[in-house]
Amino acid sequence: MFRKNTVRFIIMTALLVFSLLRTQGQDYIEIGQLGYRYSFPTSASDGDTARSVYGARFNILLPVKISEKTYFLPGFRFWQYRVDPGENFKWYLFQAGIQTQISEKWNLQVLPLLRTGIYQDAKFGDGFQVGVLLSANKQINEDLMLGYGIYTNHELFGQLLQPFLAIDWQISDRWRLFGSFPMYNTLSYSINERWNTGLNYIGLVTSFMGDGVYTERSSLDFDWFIEYYITPQIVAQARFGYPVDRTFEEYAEGDKVDFTLSLLRFGNDRELLREFDKSQFLASFNLFFRVKK
Repeated sequence: MFRKNTVRFIIMTALLVFSLLRTQGQDYIEIGQLGYRYSFPTSASDGDTARSVYGARFNILLPVKISEKTYFLPGFRFWQYRVDPGENFKWYLFQAGIQTQISEKWNLQVLPLLRTGIYQDAKFGDGFQVGVLLSANKQINEDLMLGYGIYTNHELFGQLLQPFLAIDWQISDRWRLFGSFPMYNTLSYSINERWNTGLNYIGLVTSFMGDGVYTERSSLDFDWFIEYYITPQIVAQARFGYPVDRTFEEYAEGDKVDFTLSLLRFGNDRELLREFDKSQFLASFNLFFRVKK
């Protein structure tokens, strides 16, 4: 366990340095997404046969303009993972927040979150988790925005507190870097008006309630993507990559960490019941609906 956490820490620290050196700007808002993801067979530590991991996702965001400076941000996300044979993970997230311009250069975002992750026969609403995201963003110049924020959520494994740095940088006419370290970053290259390509990583921890147990899923995914604008709003995208440190870990319900600050865990003496621990090549296909800011 120590070795695994050390590897995660080294990787994430390297990504922080990378992010601070080169960064992008996202000039659109993703209103909707439909996606499918497949990861080639993985195996379990208890000697089970090889398994594949696949699933679908659906996201929707409906910004509502309240005034010249303020937007209401309601949204919904649904993810589903299936680990063959026959193990299902479902994840629901509801959000309703506010983004407001507080000065010429600064804007503030407050985003309460309600989510539930369920495993196998658990019912919708089991293991509800309440969280909030707070961020303050400063427009440094027309090409660069920096944001400082914090995300907290009452995960099934305990309270999670995650500071983050948001970067939105137009490096050149073709190169852009954008994201929120350590959760995700994207380096994008514009080939022409319809085609983009680039590199992406996502670091994610989620938890799912089961029958007397919960599963903690953590993943650090790196991928190459290419996307095509079918219309100015509809985008088809393909991603191919590798999850460097993906795990599905199962613990007894109520067996928690005292407190988690980013990658640091305090009072983590949980008893691991089961683990899916071998990462394999992954591919995903997405359809986005985007509008210009």
